[in-house]
Amino acid sequence: MIRGLLLDLDDTLLANDTSRFLPAYFQRLSLSFPGQASPEDVLTQLLRATKRMMENRDPLRTLKEVFDAAFYPALGLDAESARPRVAAFYREVFPELRSLTAPLPGAADLVTAARDLGLPIVIATNPMMPEAAVQQRLEWAGLPPSRPSFELLTSYESFHFAKPDPAYVAEILGRMGWRPTEAAMIGNDPADDLQPASLLGMPVFHIRGRPEGALPGGDHAAALAWIRQGPPLPYPFTGSDPRAIEARLRGQAAALDALTRGLTSQDWRHHPDGGGRAPVEIVCHLRDVEAEVTLPRLELIRHQLNPFLPAPDTGHWVLERGYAGQSGPEAVQAVQRLRHQLLLELDALAPEDWQRPARHALLGPTTLAEVLSTAAEHEIVHLASLRAALDGSAAGE
Repeated sequence: MIRGLLLDLDDTLLANDTSRFLPAYFQRLSLSFPGQASPEDVLTQLLRATKRMMENRDPLRTLKEVFDAAFYPALGLDAESARPRVAAFYREVFPELRSLTAPLPGAADLVTAARDLGLPIVIATNPMMPEAAVQQRLEWAGLPPSRPSFELLTSYESFHFAKPDPAYVAEILGRMGWRPTEAAMIGNDPADDLQPASLLGMPVFHIRGRPEGALPGGDHAAALAWIRQGPPLPYPFTGSDPRAIEARLRGQAAALDALTRGLTSQDWRHHPDGGGRAPVEIVCHLRDVEAEVTLPRLELIRHQLNPFLPAPDTGHWVLERGYAGQSGPEAVQAVQRLRHQLLLELDALAPEDWQRPARHALLGPTTLAEVLSTAAEHEIVHLASLRAALDGSAAGE
């Protein structure tokens, strides 16, 4: 049985013809700044800023930060002073768009049944709008809009990538602490929903009227039966596709950014029940592994012929290096600097470089792709521990 479920929203849980919905949405939003900017100029900059969000590859910039930087200065506006107008739009005008949508039969039953099975659910909608818009569309679908009903809603305030970038899916998995094989994606769009998830190794289900093609598919009742029988993994899947590895390393860096923003000193040093590591200890470990294991292995494989890769014992570092007394924010910054360096080096690799051989002290004969896939797997384990520690900290407030 999978551990969690990713559900697309539009045309998966809510009937929503985007060819009608999006023009109506942008047209109404373009009227939100009377006396400050013309509707024509607002619409132009809305489309431009939306394109910037779709193109973002920076794991340290949320889509809202990308949008705000592209949209408001181009109109001579200040994002902070515009906040009340934007909030009023989503509170008073956005609800008018409900008439363009309709609940999908069986969608609410699928969500209820999945929750009854004990599956945490992520609403994996394209995060191009604020959470207020996501919550309203859930309500239009006949679903509880509040966060307690779902583990995570993807919105532009806290997500860094958009569909169909597979790093968007990897960011969800990183924030939940799930390996790709531990969660399933259900969606209506093969290009936006299913192909990126399949690339990472997730089982996927295509919501549509009847099964056709290579993907499992059908209506919501068929999706529930598919979940209950245990979704099969994509075949063949090795976990060493360079596109998937790069997306995981980028998406997991974004997940680390999201999980650690705004933590208090108490949050950083909270030890979860059962004696697990505190967040500061986890992040310091990730920093040192990136600096002393992952990057050096990359350099060895790139510049030597079939090098030997030692496997250092990192378990004693937490006490030996005094992680508990270090700065969590500084450790995060260091991890992100190192990850930026790693991603730059990966961008420079030729396709054949990913298959360069090495000899690993534990894995035996290996390749650069397998080494980096293992690094992504190691990191997701610690992101799961980080989420658990933070959940425990919040529960103790």
